Amino acid sequence: MFADTSSNTCYPQTKYKQLYLRITDVIGEEKYWGRGIASLVIPAMIARAKEIGIGRLYASIYKYNERSIRLFSKFGYVKYREDEESDYFVLAI
Repeated sequence: MFADTSSNTCYPQTKYKQLYLRITDVIGEEKYWGRGIASLVIPAMIARAKEIGIGRLYASIYKYNERSIRLFSKFGYVKYREDEESDYFVLAI
C-alpha cells in the first residue's frame, strides 16, 4: 500500500482498535540524503493515510538522527514516546 512490505519499512497495523501506520525508514541509503526526497514523500504518505482512514501515524527515529527528527517535526510529528533503554524515539502525528 505505502511501501514494499518485504522490507518492513512502512506498513498499516490495527492495534488498539484503530488503524495506524508505523514508518521505520524513509530513505535508508546515504547517497540519497539531503536531496529533498523525504520532504516530498512524507506529506504524500500523510495525505494518503488520511484518505484511507488511518487514524495515527508513527515514526521510529534514532535519538542521534537530528535531521530526521527535524524533518518529521516539520510535518507535525511530535515526540510520542522515549524508551530510556533504547536508542530511538517514537514520534506521532
